[in-house]
Amino acid sequence: MGEDPVELKGRIRLSLGVLGEENRHHEFEALCLGIARRRIVSNLLPATGPVSAGGDQGRDAESHWVDLSGSPSLPPTFVALAAQGRVVMACTTQQDGVPSKLKSDLKSITGKGTPVDRVLFFASTPIPVKKRHDLIDHAQTEHDVELEIFDVVAIATYLTDHDLFYLAVHYLHLPSSLAPPHPEGVSLPEWYARLRERWWGRDEPGGTLGDLVDMRAGLRHATFDPAALPDLPTWIRHARALLSSTVSSHTALRARYEIVVAALRGLETLEEKDDELAREFFHGVIDDPDLTDAGLLEDAIVLLSYISGAMLRQLTSIGPVEIGQWRETLTAKMTRLVDADPYPHALARLLALGAHIALTPRPPQTLDQARRDNLISVRGAVEQVQAAVDGDVSTALPPINLTIIDLDTAMELLLRLGHHLPQAPLFPVGPLCDFLDLYVATLTTHPSYIEVRDLFDDAYGRAEGRHAVGARAQKRGIDLLGQDQPVLALREIHKALSAWLQGETLEGGLLMLLLAAKIYGVLGLPIAAKHYALAAAAAAKGAGPDLAGFIGRSVLEAAVYDHQAGGWLTASHTVGFGMATHTGSCADPFDVDQYPYVWEAIGNVAITVRFARTLRPAYLPVIDAAATSDIRDIVDQILSPQADEVLDFREADLAVEADQAGIGRPYSDAGPVRSYKWTALGVTWKVRTENERQQVLAAERFISALQITLAELSFKDPLLLPGTLMIDFTADPRLPLDETALCQATQSGVWRVRLSIGAEPAPAQSDASDAAERQVLSAVIQTLAERSLLPGSTFITLIDTSGGGLLERVFVARPYDELADLHPVSFYEDLRTLPSSPNEAYPDSPPAEATLPPQHGPGPGYDPVKMRQAAARRYCNLQPVIRHTLPRLLGDTTFQNTIASLRAQGWLDWHLLLAIAHIVANNRMNLDSATFSSSLSEEERKRLIDQFFRPEESSDPQLPSSAFHEEALRSQLRISAGSTAAMLGLRLPPGPYADELLTLLGERYGYWTDDADHLDPFAPIT
Repeated sequence: MGEDPVELKGRIRLSLGVLGEENRHHEFEALCLGIARRRIVSNLLPATGPVSAGGDQGRDAESHWVDLSGSPSLPPTFVALAAQGRVVMACTTQQDGVPSKLKSDLKSITGKGTPVDRVLFFASTPIPVKKRHDLIDHAQTEHDVELEIFDVVAIATYLTDHDLFYLAVHYLHLPSSLAPPHPEGVSLPEWYARLRERWWGRDEPGGTLGDLVDMRAGLRHATFDPAALPDLPTWIRHARALLSSTVSSHTALRARYEIVVAALRGLETLEEKDDELAREFFHGVIDDPDLTDAGLLEDAIVLLSYISGAMLRQLTSIGPVEIGQWRETLTAKMTRLVDADPYPHALARLLALGAHIALTPRPPQTLDQARRDNLISVRGAVEQVQAAVDGDVSTALPPINLTIIDLDTAMELLLRLGHHLPQAPLFPVGPLCDFLDLYVATLTTHPSYIEVRDLFDDAYGRAEGRHAVGARAQKRGIDLLGQDQPVLALREIHKALSAWLQGETLEGGLLMLLLAAKIYGVLGLPIAAKHYALAAAAAAKGAGPDLAGFIGRSVLEAAVYDHQAGGWLTASHTVGFGMATHTGSCADPFDVDQYPYVWEAIGNVAITVRFARTLRPAYLPVIDAAATSDIRDIVDQILSPQADEVLDFREADLAVEADQAGIGRPYSDAGPVRSYKWTALGVTWKVRTENERQQVLAAERFISALQITLAELSFKDPLLLPGTLMIDFTADPRLPLDETALCQATQSGVWRVRLSIGAEPAPAQSDASDAAERQVLSAVIQTLAERSLLPGSTFITLIDTSGGGLLERVFVARPYDELADLHPVSFYEDLRTLPSSPNEAYPDSPPAEATLPPQHGPGPGYDPVKMRQAAARRYCNLQPVIRHTLPRLLGDTTFQNTIASLRAQGWLDWHLLLAIAHIVANNRMNLDSATFSSSLSEEERKRLIDQFFRPEESSDPQLPSSAFHEEALRSQLRISAGSTAAMLGLRLPPGPYADELLTLLGERYGYWTDDADHLDPFAPIT
């Protein structure tokens, strides 16, 4: 039991005075930093390493920036104390002239380096109150900074707190037995108290592995339990004594590990002697060829991570070079052990360790780089990761943006381990899954991720059950959403759905359906979102009163997605259905806090009414027909403040705003033809169909499947031709469900799709429903394959490897036609008789932000060397084709101006030669009545190509210079783009797509940049 607080404070003051007398400034600085971090400012770093380069400028510690708003999983105590301004700590053990010392430090602190907002000054001597106030005024007046002074009295008072007393034990060498009592309600476990009493009463330090294991329990408890933290320095002294007395090299290695970890994680500092222990540990593990203990290898990997973090926080003298060397030699050692073909469970552990070390983040070389991220304390980082693993908060790496050492090797090892796990049934897969989930945002970008994930989920499911797999997938998905990765999150949500739409986990499955719908909506795929929301409503039907509230909610959210798709009138009617169910199953159904989706749906009705009153009054009766009195009242309340305002808005403005927001154009469901429009993977997709019940349901079945597939393909590179694709859709009652969808391209570029009418809902028609889903998927694949520049076999392989389960994602709960069949035939008839919205009269505007952008970077098959070689061949082959025409053109001033203009626009010389040669050769072919056609034999085709590219003769007919104007050259370059694509092994869809093709070739295939060395073919003739 500790002594009287007043006496304890006196002993602490005396010990602090000894620090000053002996000029032990470093220990005093570390002690003050410990107090400051736990009581004043949590995000302080010691001013060593890069911070003190060129002198510490009077700063013993500085705060670093922390994004609290973007880091919801930071420990609460860290958040509460984190400073957002720049805070500097200074301290002195000087016995005399402290005010002058403080003024001098203030001048240094504020005169150089980063501007400062606040200074914490610690002194090992007392400073009178008046003098403190004078110094605080001086700091504000002379330096415009806030000053706080902590003298020996304040420091001693802090150190008498139970959770800070360990600092006095460690730095002032006071015995742990003087520790103040625990706060009321806080106690130590009985086992720990007994263990502490036994070890602290020992005369001999012990030296066996059994002694270390026994002592380690107390050491680790004191490291991690704040209530036992004052005991930690004493435990560390016992561990050092054991290290000195042991004769076992492996026991010594383990003791070194425990001491360094306790010092770093418990005391949050490494002294020079601890750094040496770390070095001795790594050399012992690495240099001993006979050491194959997987436990020690795992300790080495863990310690490597700790030391890297300590380096970032300036807590160790160990630098990145040493850390890198240890990592490389550890990796080499584990590779040798794996190659030695160990027993199955040993191999599993070695593969896991190899993946662990390959996934180690590569720390930045300097603190300045790290300071741009959220760098929290060692204890805070550990608490955050542990909370993530325990499921209390979102799983995420500590908020430091670092590069993984070797992701490819890690995934290769994990893939091998995943396939090996059935041979190692006792391997603990759960902790490894926890570890991998920390890196989910990085792993999901790797091509092998799906296979690795499924292998480990299968192993986890064998051990813990299917529900546990669903829970883990759900957590991964939510983590990825929290990191603003909706597309990656969607894959995990689908994984969770496959495990949860059954039995006791139905509620979790409903939430996942609605979350998937939300993600599709965020991605700008509203019909897919509507599909999943309605699937949730269907799944909730008949599930009992506890889940009845999901029905109304799901229908109302489906209405929101209808509105997003441009079906404003349909959405208004769907809101009526949803509210009828919602008010019957939920208490206080209009509570905005409990049911925000109600107000979003009704708010959309108000928007629909508002614009219809001004722009489309003929639509108002249809809107009003579905509105209940409650909905009308709320709409009137929303619109009443704007009743006298004139809506200064045109329909063209609505169209532009909708395009820029990435949503469907308003009132797209009015008139005899219903239209849909969205942008995904670089293509603006437009679908139009007859505004009749069965046609609309079948069209939306196709659109939902297309949008779901587009989301799946966003992980791949389908190489879709950019631009706009118009799709004319027809549901044909004559087309059997078991036949493939009929799709055809027209010469104008319109794509026609014909599907069967959907099967009527009936249990006996499940086979027909399956056939309908397979048919719609065949239409989707045909549509995408037609838009893709990939060869057909390559595209099908892409579909086959797009993540699996595509059919299950397209078909969810019930057939789409059944899920979405909410409105009677008469409703569609009313819509058909309305005047059409003039949406098609306005040109398209690109979305302000692409929510589902296409792939960027080099395209499939692109080789810059081959492209430059092709350019060299063109310089060689094209100039003979125009060897008489070109010199004549160079004498024409207008032509020279055209060349200069096109060069300024980015044309390379081979583009110019190609366009000129095409004009000349095409004229020659036309005069000879020679044309290319698909009916030509290979021999005839070769003969025409040779004729096309033959050298020009002086006797050949000459075109006037006016034939080579800028638009003519542009036209010929467009035509030639097809041959460039063919050279790259790409297929060409029929239709007028030359401009879109040139855009893609420029963005993905270096068309406007790849060139070869050449003489200037357009140099003026002298």
